[in-house]
Amino acid sequence: PVANAQAVSTDEDTPLGITLSGSDIDGDTLTTFSVTVQPLHGTLTGTGANRNYTPEANYFGPDSFTFTTSDGEFISTPATVSITVNPVNDMPLAIAKSISVNEDNVLTTTLAGSDVEGSPLTYTVVNPPVNGTVTLAGAVATYTPYANFHGPDSFSFTVSDGTVTSTSALVSAVVNPVDEFTQWLAASSLNGDPCTDSDGDSICNALEFVLGGDPAEASDTQILPTTSLESVDLDFNPGNEDYLLFSHRRTHTSQIDPSPTVKVEWATRLAGPWTSADETVGVVNLTDPGVDIDMVRVYVPRSLEENGLLFARLRVVIDLPPEDPPPIDE
Repeated sequence: PVANAQAVSTDEDTPLGITLSGSDIDGDTLTTFSVTVQPLHGTLTGTGANRNYTPEANYFGPDSFTFTTSDGEFISTPATVSITVNPVNDMPLAIAKSISVNEDNVLTTTLAGSDVEGSPLTYTVVNPPVNGTVTLAGAVATYTPYANFHGPDSFSFTVSDGTVTSTSALVSAVVNPVDEFTQWLAASSLNGDPCTDSDGDSICNALEFVLGGDPAEASDTQILPTTSLESVDLDFNPGNEDYLLFSHRRTHTSQIDPSPTVKVEWATRLAGPWTSADETVGVVNLTDPGVDIDMVRVYVPRSLEENGLLFARLRVVIDLPPEDPPPIDE
């Protein structure tokens, strides 16, 4: 008998049914068809003359296999089935990711996509964030949350190889809350600890920071913004007054503070005596700029609800000498 060679074709990632054939000069019935060499870039299934060829995922190009046939007495020489797998432009893939950034900060992140053909990709934001903005420069995304926003946000994007556009992928963003007091400390070059356990019960209930050095010295000048010899308060009202304004978010409610009121304390030296005030704003009048207010402490009552906000203000008023005033140390 004779096994008949043939040439067939299919598209990338598309199975193909193949019917093997042969002939016998004596007219004998061909009883068997046997694959002698398997294809290199795909798999064959089926039996007898009916075979199914499945190319490897994303493969395109030539492939082949050989077979023989038999009339039950004689076996043919091998014949080749030549296969052409035609290329098909696959859809590229946009890859989802998660990002996080602190409140009032900007995050730059690189988006990702893939294309089995290795084509260059272009990136497009299709659904912008609700609580911020995003800009793209190629695959680099710059996400800017809105001022003072914290919480979840997201945006989605697609990639294109110039012919086919992917389905969208989600970028999930978490904007972490940042305590404004901590931000203010860092911006003002102050040393601080926003979690002071003043009464030793293992629960933070106080804010404590040091103005100037640690320990503070009369020559310290990195305290608050100043203009010449006149200081400027945080509300940008010019004058000889400094305002220390901060807040603290409560995170513990397991115990109740013995004192139901806010307590403000200050000292002119770190090792010196403390002066206290309950409920009211603390006001210190200084007639000698050489006398420092080195430390301020605010005790937060435990009766505040979890994540509640407390605002406290301490005003330091400096009376400057009329002539040749020394540097201000508040």
